[in-house]
Amino acid sequence: MDFENPRRRIAVVSRALLVLLLAASGIYAHGLGVGVDVTEDSVTLRCRYADGTFPDAEALIYSPEQPNKTFLIGRTDSQGVFSFVPNATGAWHVVVDDGMGHRKVLDVNVDGSAFAISDTSSPILPRLVFGALLLAALGFLVGRVFKKQRKPRESTAEGRA
Repeated sequence: MDFENPRRRIAVVSRALLVLLLAASGIYAHGLGVGVDVTEDSVTLRCRYADGTFPDAEALIYSPEQPNKTFLIGRTDSQGVFSFVPNATGAWHVVVDDGMGHRKVLDVNVDGSAFAISDTSSPILPRLVFGALLLAALGFLVGRVFKKQRKPRESTAEGRA
């Protein structure tokens, strides 16, 4: 390719940036949100992608009494809803996973009269890694496009002596 033309260089870099931005937006298009409703006798999870429902996802529930043993395994319905009845007060550990890389981890603290929800998912690390890779790829691309093509130096017998 001829990168000597400045317009050509700008066009190539612009297209590359557009492709990278479109790729990045696709990664976050299916962010997962989980709403929690707690009543006197049940906990209901309402799971949704950013662009629709979260049907048929696996729900793993861990009791505060036995946190290392699965209390209940189930699946969200066609609307992304899953309910369970806690048999003890305390922090219930909830994992919702669609098996395709979308996962949400929550702790639902049930004490009989009030509840608290903490999102223990860690989505920041993949975003940081992706951002670093994106910047590295962009830097490499820009460096390759704007690199001046140098003519090889002619060696002379005088210069070597």
